[in-house]
Amino acid sequence: SASRCEANMSRLIARRLFCEYTVTFCHAAGSYRQNRRRGGKDMTLPEQERERFCQVLHHSRTSLYRLAFSITRNSSDAQEAVAEAVCRAYERYPQLREKEKLPRWLLKITANEARRLCQRRGRTVSLDDLPTEPAIPGRETGDDTLWQAVQTLPRDQREAVVLFYYEDLPTEEIARIVGTSPGAVRVRLSRAREKLRSILKEGDYG
Repeated sequence: SASRCEANMSRLIARRLFCEYTVTFCHAAGSYRQNRRRGGKDMTLPEQERERFCQVLHHSRTSLYRLAFSITRNSSDAQEAVAEAVCRAYERYPQLREKEKLPRWLLKITANEARRLCQRRGRTVSLDDLPTEPAIPGRETGDDTLWQAVQTLPRDQREAVVLFYYEDLPTEEIARIVGTSPGAVRVRLSRAREKLRSILKEGDYG
């Protein structure tokens, strides 16, 4: 139908605008840093590589934000961490030998940037400061209560839960992203499940 065609066209236009904006933003930030660090030498990716990077970023943007938010528990900080991670990834992308690992690589850089941001600001968040609504753009779920309960977990458990249950990653991959062993990840998940059962049973999730 005409309405469906218009909707599809709108989505295509929105996607292209998002990609063009993202590439422009990343390239500008990357060029600025390269100029600053390497005495004016510019870094330019071939068009095909820029398109590949952009496509992966487009599909990963919600996952990156969700992971950053699980660490910072603050929307603006999560956005800043993702933006910094994307810039760093764009700069280092030419050195990534296995391009198919870009999605996992982006998650790892995002986790590192979110932790670094928290450490730099010395941020501590009390349960009273947690948002009352999910801060995940485009996330469709009917169980917002569970998401709020996840935010009350310790940071290492939040990371593990988000990557395992929300991003559907195996424990071995999670271990590589967060920098620990698969056994440690499984322990974190086990402790998180126990705490979540208790929180949801008592209804004390913020």
